[in-house]
Amino acid sequence: MFSTEFLEKLPQIIQDTLQQALQFLPELWLVLGLIVSLLLDLILRKNTWAKFGILQIVSAIFLLAAWQQIYLTPAEDKLTFIAQQAIIATALLTFIVLPFSKLVKSLGNNNFNTNFKTEFYTIFLALCIGLLGLTRANLNLLQMYLFLEVSSISAYILTAWHFDKKAMQASLKYLLYGSVASGITLYGMSWLYGLTQSLELSVIIAKFQPLPLAYLALSFVLVGFLFKVSAFPLHIWAPDVYEAAPSPLVAFFSLAPKLAALLVLFRLGQLLDYRIMIVLSSISMLWGNLSALFENHLKRLLAYSAIAHAGLMLFVMYCPKTEKLSFAQQSILFYWVVYALGQIAIFLWIELMPTLQQKAEKYYITSYQGLGRTLPVMSILALLFMLHLTGLPPLGMFWGKLVVFSAIWKAYTQTQDIWWIVYLLVAVLNTAIALFYYLKLPYHLFFKPLDKEDIFKFSWLQNIGLILLWMFTLATFWLFFYPEKVLDWLS
Repeated sequence: MFSTEFLEKLPQIIQDTLQQALQFLPELWLVLGLIVSLLLDLILRKNTWAKFGILQIVSAIFLLAAWQQIYLTPAEDKLTFIAQQAIIATALLTFIVLPFSKLVKSLGNNNFNTNFKTEFYTIFLALCIGLLGLTRANLNLLQMYLFLEVSSISAYILTAWHFDKKAMQASLKYLLYGSVASGITLYGMSWLYGLTQSLELSVIIAKFQPLPLAYLALSFVLVGFLFKVSAFPLHIWAPDVYEAAPSPLVAFFSLAPKLAALLVLFRLGQLLDYRIMIVLSSISMLWGNLSALFENHLKRLLAYSAIAHAGLMLFVMYCPKTEKLSFAQQSILFYWVVYALGQIAIFLWIELMPTLQQKAEKYYITSYQGLGRTLPVMSILALLFMLHLTGLPPLGMFWGKLVVFSAIWKAYTQTQDIWWIVYLLVAVLNTAIALFYYLKLPYHLFFKPLDKEDIFKFSWLQNIGLILLWMFTLATFWLFFYPEKVLDWLS
């Protein structure tokens, strides 16, 4: 049935397969968690706080097991090691924020929302599996595409998790745009394979020739990952998804997929001229910030803000590849950390803060006007988070932007290319523009008149959420006074 030659090679084939599988142990822990959460969902039929708690705890345990496995399994490089930890930490923070979401609890009280579909955990863990896989340095093109699709399809489904008309429309738009981007990426991968006769990323980079056809193929491949980052001109899906998706998921979408895609862009972007990165980055920053200036819906405003932040993080495509993390790589990772803190905090604030309008209008900035008088503590926290995202002292994002600006200046001193000076000026200008729209919310909270005097009483669950907000606030101050703690760890 089998040839003698095949039978002789079979032990070695099995050994090689097992060796490769061991490299994916963190992902395998999450696969096991996915199966267990699915079985528990079938066994525990009635939707209650108890079922939610059990699934939440079990999923968190498997995430922690994957985190522990990252320490035990030697990573291909430091970037993979850090990024995988960051993705799992973001997932755990999403779980912490989830109980305060209107997705889980009924409006106006702390009763469990029985319409919440607990299959959420199965799909969320699938999303994490795809993102962890994308961060790996030793992938071939097919593995990369598989992980990209697993994460993308999971995100399309989770976007619609409110199961209302707006969520369905946003999910469909996300799916349609994402499918086109995915198809272009796969087409580019087929061209790269034809040009280099290999699927291995390391071989493709080594054999890459600076020919027009090769650059066109590489551009097609980058489309899917620029879409994931929501960089211009592949950002169109972001405002609708941010508006319609549950807030904890929006916070996760704006962080973890970006980080995974940025690592791929770092590895492939080395093959492009850095001037292309500068143009893409600058246009993304300008488009995101200028669009946010004219936006009055809070979640859509944060979507345009995320496009601008993603634009600055595209600087990672220039970062020189070294054995240890370069200063440019450290600057982008530090920027991502301080940005993540502010992003999760502001979306938790959105879930906790009551508004003057209901349903469709509840996330418009005007629905918060005058609430600084009745809810001063929550309003002051909103002011701090917005100043943090702007990059003003004494909050952590100040150092986040400063280290990136320093890295850009260092690139200029190394190359003496005027493009870097222009890029630095564009980045500084965009920080100034961002101040105007980030202060929209505090302006309406404190300086606009209150239409009606409503008394807002926080429940015990909301008070726990308020404590979490204060913890995030203290963390932003801590990052301002002790940024070297994080930078030293990254180095």
